[in-house]
Amino acid sequence: MKAKQQKNSFGMFGKKAKIFYALMLIFPVAQFAFFYIGVNFNSLLMAFQRYELIDGQLQLMGAGFENIAEFFRWIGSGDAFLSLLGNTMIIYAIGLVIGLGGGLCFSFYIYKRRFGSRVFRVVLFLPSILSAIVLSLMWEKFLNDGVINIARDLLNDPEIHDIRYTAQGQFWMVAGFNVLMCFGSSVLLFTGTMDQIDESVAEYAKIDGCTPLQEFLRITLPMVFPTVRTFVIMGVGGIFINQAYMLNFYALGDTGDAAAPYSVFGYFFFRDMYDPNASLSSYPYMAAIGVIFTICAAPLTFGVKYLLERFGPKEE
Repeated sequence: MKAKQQKNSFGMFGKKAKIFYALMLIFPVAQFAFFYIGVNFNSLLMAFQRYELIDGQLQLMGAGFENIAEFFRWIGSGDAFLSLLGNTMIIYAIGLVIGLGGGLCFSFYIYKRRFGSRVFRVVLFLPSILSAIVLSLMWEKFLNDGVINIARDLLNDPEIHDIRYTAQGQFWMVAGFNVLMCFGSSVLLFTGTMDQIDESVAEYAKIDGCTPLQEFLRITLPMVFPTVRTFVIMGVGGIFINQAYMLNFYALGDTGDAAAPYSVFGYFFFRDMYDPNASLSSYPYMAAIGVIFTICAAPLTFGVKYLLERFGPKEE
């Protein structure tokens, strides 16, 4: 009887085991409750409030839909919103085409152990172990002090040197850096998934006369598609909060709409929130923008998820 009680106490579902599991869950549950549920719930409330100066102190007061209306007035007041939307879509397209399309193709090349695959694996792993700040500084020096100066001297065109100071020049410099970063990380992700495929599957395909393209489309892609689906869904869900490493290049940059021509949504609004000169009065407006973006991103994310699950390739 005593041995049975000890077994029940220390077993996988025993009393002491349950206490251990509960203690291990305290920190992650508290973190989720505070940093996700609490912060987002507070932001939702703040979106419909405003700060007013009462007796020398800022106090939150009800504002209804005033902050949301202010955002739509800002959209119609100039071209800043369209610039941000265009730049954000370009960065997302880079991640989708280069990160997903190019990453899958190159991952398959490494997975098949073709020439130089080990060297490529090591080179593409470097962005994952080096600081993004260091890489961004190296990239900026490579372009501005290397490529642009060489092109200026070869073409004997001094105006090429001024490209770095234009809004479009700055944006494409960062876009090129995103190609480097998203390609390397996606190749590592997809290669690791492909390495889990049983070698016998590829051998059967080879015996049946499958070409490399047929093997990729009919066997490899369906087997790694759950990872591909996750990659796409996360990209869609974060489309409005992705900063595209712009903080590394611009720091706080210009103020207000002046930063829009070379910014994306994630960096533009983060820059306004992080501005040391900003006051608490701007927080409700930013919270309202977050609510609007969530309303736009949530159905889009679930819609993409449904389409990928419904029409995506499946293992036969």
